[in-house]
Amino acid sequence: MDKVIIKNQKYGISLKLDDTAPFGILLREIQEKFEKSRKFFGRADLTLTFEGRKLTPEQENAVIGVIEQSSDIRILCIFVEDEERGSVFVRAANKLEDLRQMEQEAKEALKIVPDVAPMRTFIGNVKAGEIRKCKDNIIIYGDIEDGAALISERSVIVLGAVLGVVHAGDGGAPGKHFVYALSFKPRKMLIDGVRCEDAAPKRKLFEKPKALSGLAYLSGGVVRITAKPEEIQEVMRQMSDLNLTVKESGI
Repeated sequence: MDKVIIKNQKYGISLKLDDTAPFGILLREIQEKFEKSRKFFGRADLTLTFEGRKLTPEQENAVIGVIEQSSDIRILCIFVEDEERGSVFVRAANKLEDLRQMEQEAKEALKIVPDVAPMRTFIGNVKAGEIRKCKDNIIIYGDIEDGAALISERSVIVLGAVLGVVHAGDGGAPGKHFVYALSFKPRKMLIDGVRCEDAAPKRKLFEKPKALSGLAYLSGGVVRITAKPEEIQEVMRQMSDLNLTVKESGI
């Protein structure tokens, strides 16, 4: 009976591990399976999910090392299911340098220095058909695809395009949340329960939607989008929910 089962997933691959077998035996079987399937997977950057057995960070890194040595796969990150929040987030596995680089790019994109704000990180696109919810501020390193939805009780930063549905401040204090994105072309965007009417302007048949970028926030009961550095800085200063310090250099 196989002690390791490899399954394809939307995000990459999943390893279902026997929860009673010695860890060394699992590593040996993982090595054998990926050596035999090297041609099948080819060169690929994949995410990894574990099922059936909870591993320590050291064991997770050992598995990643075996996979990468036995194949042409590069494991980008580990997907971790947060049952309490009902969401799936990523852990950077042994690619800490990559994650630090991404976080630095986020800071540079917004020209902000995080203080003590709770912040979640999601690497990759929120796929069409998915609905993801979280309680904290969140940075998405990817797109919210058309047909996908992201709902946060706090603020949302998307280092990509918003094409689907995004809701910031779901149930939170009004006037304390925002959505920042490199491109706004959403099906629907709400901030503190108020729908943004400007993010997806009406257009003629077959006409491509105009992409907007910048910061969307609630002001006077209306959602506004601004790309002006001075306005973004002022909005950031007022966002006590996120608790950010803004560099004077702007964007």
